Amino acid sequence: MSATPSSSTSTAPWRLARHGGTICIFGPTCGLGLALEHNGDLYSCDHFVEPRYLLGNILETTLAELVASAKQRKFGQDKKDTLPKTCLECEFLRVCHGECPRTVSSRHPTEGWP
Repeated sequence: MSATPSSSTSTAPWRLARHGGTICIFGPTCGLGLALEHNGDLYSCDHFVEPRYLLGNILETTLAELVASAKQRKFGQDKKDTLPKTCLECEFLRVCHGECPRTVSSRHPTEGWP
């Protein structure tokens, strides 16, 4: 008998427990859900369309350069590097990886995201 359940419905909890979530908010890092505005401004995330998360403008700098920039890499890594103590001590951390930093910072303002 296989250690993996055979029914697709019954495998969902097993896969989640083993591999974690599959949407950006449940990933260990951020940075894959960029936001592009009508004027060409590119932001690190659609949840962070604010001046300090502006990567640049695709009319001035290539999209590839902005996506691969040190600022964007730092944005992505900050999720993992700045998790609040509440998240670090949670038994479900490996499943949600702290969820979306926007949500975490609103729930834990004293331990919030940079």
